[in-house]
Amino acid sequence: MRHITILIAVLSITVSANAAVSIVYNGITNPLETPVLDPLQTANIGIVSNSVLDGPFWFVLGIPQGQPGLLTRENIEPQDPHILIAPPEEPPLYSGFSSWIEFSYEGLDPVPAGLLINDITFHCTGKGNVDMLLVGTLDFDQWLIFDNQMIEQTPEPATIAMLGLGAMLLKRRR
Repeated sequence: MRHITILIAVLSITVSANAAVSIVYNGITNPLETPVLDPLQTANIGIVSNSVLDGPFWFVLGIPQGQPGLLTRENIEPQDPHILIAPPEEPPLYSGFSSWIEFSYEGLDPVPAGLLINDITFHCTGKGNVDMLLVGTLDFDQWLIFDNQMIEQTPEPATIAMLGLGAMLLKRRR
């Protein structure tokens, strides 16, 4: 019985150490349906924490290499003055992204639950799905995937119409 009590105590400490950090898409955390964007459309992306974050952390929100889409930081706003946004010219600590936003907090005071960063702009740059990832570390030893958000990008209607006309012309020639 004593071993079970110790095991439960250790597991509860481990679970409480894990932060629930999520991507917010146009004000919605974990939308039920995959968002769909047309070319040249944009979406507002934010990062929210469902629990208090203790001590230092480092997060990278990124789009994996080879996937269409672009993250920009024109109006990016950290909600806590101690959250730092890394300059865009620095390569990310977590590699493999074609577009990324990196942010950190190295203070000793806990960061309250709620919105961490707002107004990251996602730009649709072509057709195909984008799997936006939020990776991070709370102890600077191990990187974890905290969340991902799939965004489906559709071709513009004129492109679909041109493809249809081309197919009809090819069929007519035969």
